[in-house]
Amino acid sequence: MTFEKIKQYPAQISNVFKRFPLPVSLGVFSALYAIFLVHWGDESNFISEHPRLYIWIATFGSSPP
Repeated sequence: MTFEKIKQYPAQISNVFKRFPLPVSLGVFSALYAIFLVHWGDESNFISEHPRLYIWIATFGSSPP
């Protein structure tokens, strides 16, 4: 693999985001939300007391329009 291909990655990522902004945003949101749930899911009483909120966010926040 040459460095020329690696130098093209930022432009390619930018083009993908320009072409598909909503799916890319939903993918990033879903990944960050999963990290949030894994990291703070067991420690927080709020999450265990309000599971419907987190289920709703996971279901509707990551589903396509």
